[in-house]
Amino acid sequence: MPPRPLLPQHDPDRQGRRRALEDARDRWVPDPSKLVGLSMAARVPTIDQPSARWLLTVGRIIGRIGMNFAENVDAWRHRGGPDTFSGDDEVEAIVARHRALLDAVDAFEEDLADGPDSLGLFDDQLAVLTDKVLARGRALFSTERKLDPWELPGVPNGRPASLDDYPALYRTLPVPGSVRLAAEDAAFARARLAGPNPRQLRRITALPEGFPVTEAHFGGPPGDRLARALDEGRVFLCDYRPLKEIRDNVDCVTGAQKLTYAPLALFAVPPGGGALRPVAIQLTPTPDPAFPIATPDQGWRWRMARTAVQVADMNAHEAVWHLGLTHLRLEPVALATHRQLAPTHPLSALLLPHFEGTFFINSEAVNYMLAPNGPVDRNFGGTLATTVAVAVEALKRRGWVEDMLPNDLAARGVDDREILPDYPYRDDGMAVWAAIHDWMRSVVNLYYARDVDVTEDAELRAWGEALRASVPQGGVHGFEPPDSREALVDHLTMTAFTASAQHAAVNFPQWTDMSFPMAFSGAGWAGPPGGGVQSEAAWTDMLPPLEIAQLQVEFLYLLGSVYHTKLGDYTDNRWPYAPILTDPAVSGPLAAFRARLASVERDIQAVNADSRRRAVPYPHLLPSRIPMSINI
Repeated sequence: MPPRPLLPQHDPDRQGRRRALEDARDRWVPDPSKLVGLSMAARVPTIDQPSARWLLTVGRIIGRIGMNFAENVDAWRHRGGPDTFSGDDEVEAIVARHRALLDAVDAFEEDLADGPDSLGLFDDQLAVLTDKVLARGRALFSTERKLDPWELPGVPNGRPASLDDYPALYRTLPVPGSVRLAAEDAAFARARLAGPNPRQLRRITALPEGFPVTEAHFGGPPGDRLARALDEGRVFLCDYRPLKEIRDNVDCVTGAQKLTYAPLALFAVPPGGGALRPVAIQLTPTPDPAFPIATPDQGWRWRMARTAVQVADMNAHEAVWHLGLTHLRLEPVALATHRQLAPTHPLSALLLPHFEGTFFINSEAVNYMLAPNGPVDRNFGGTLATTVAVAVEALKRRGWVEDMLPNDLAARGVDDREILPDYPYRDDGMAVWAAIHDWMRSVVNLYYARDVDVTEDAELRAWGEALRASVPQGGVHGFEPPDSREALVDHLTMTAFTASAQHAAVNFPQWTDMSFPMAFSGAGWAGPPGGGVQSEAAWTDMLPPLEIAQLQVEFLYLLGSVYHTKLGDYTDNRWPYAPILTDPAVSGPLAAFRARLASVERDIQAVNADSRRRAVPYPHLLPSRIPMSINI
């Protein structure tokens, strides 16, 4: 039976707690050199290596990607040309490698179902499976993709012969619904409210300096005017100007020039309410006569401008909102929890499941995803150094408290349902936030009878002081040590929400929305529309070459398909995944939390099923689809 959780001021075994913390600090060591400007874990201890159930999930997905990869190679071979295989052997070898992985996953799962005794030396078997899964995944997105000098010549590459070449890349994978994003203004606008980057939009009552949109640009419904819409708070802005710090790069294999953009995009809601509509796009951070403001009535010029916004949105999403403000923001919180809260502290067991896999996946991101020639280097337009610098700058600029969901929505002016009635991220997110907040309050009230109990908790004080440090020193910008029960509840809610719902909101749309190369791209591959040719051919030239498009499809399928653990399941991350909240006093509040999540699920499903209330279903914040932690 595990020891009962106790606050340090109530624990007679002070020496035991001290030894446990000393041991934890030896294992969880910060390293300020892994990523410039940040302090991360120096290594990933055994306890945070992938669990068996994570490997089974990821192994199957990698196997499916490998089959899609092989089908693309085979289709390219039949197309003919000097850069294709001449026979079946190479394709069969790719299939065999991934079928062997799927067979290994199936065999391990069958043995696991029979109990660990059937696996013999469980840890040894798990290590073998770990090596197989990680080796196949890393190979798919590194060695087999280098193409220099055509090490794997059969991969689709170069410019598409027609636009049909892009959906054809989904040989065995399902084509996502984001195909509409490439063609429809309504889908383009809705992506600001329910897409992969739902926090970029903010309400404005005056145009920012350097964005000279006029009444002629506005083009609203009869009787509406830009001035009136601004006065009534119906105008919204996506400002991507911070991306001007990203320096354009060339493709590390072909040498082709890649472009990033730092546009401003204006949107509006009609008088009396209705769907958000796009109004105007300025492609440059400041007005440039070579790139005049584009509007929806301008045909291919508008289509090209819209694509430039999607490139900017994908860069902002990956660097700032996804990598920076979920993955990297939570790493110091996880480190401080391990290093400052003893295993018998009641908040340790509460928080640790929200960090399962985070150190490992962040280490993979730094060592492989952000490596030269890796997926980010190939997919995105900027240099690795400047892209990472934008992520780190966001961590130094955006405050922990200001980014708590209710505060963020209010600061952006998007909390009013009368003005924006259909904002799925806001509405579903607030329902999940409220459920987590009430759950955290119930736990805090169990162990902290008064506010003074919070301030007298020496381990909690040390936790807060560690996180109050500067970002390069392992802290979180804007974090203040809790001095009351309510402040502690807010910190715990922000931690759990970021690890679960916020990451779900930015991670899973990578597959459903961002993977289709005609809808989103990490780089522009030709100039944006200025005074030159504006045509379907010019727009197509902005889209990625086929080798990058295939990488985008398959890599984002991996990132957006791993649903590992579920919000509310507080278990150990090792087989047999025993409950980690063992204090009987917690069982009632935990059951209430799970019931609340089930109620939120039913409410969201009802809204998703009613087209009068929600134009398009939004699945990403259904509690059943929210993992406990950032583990992919």
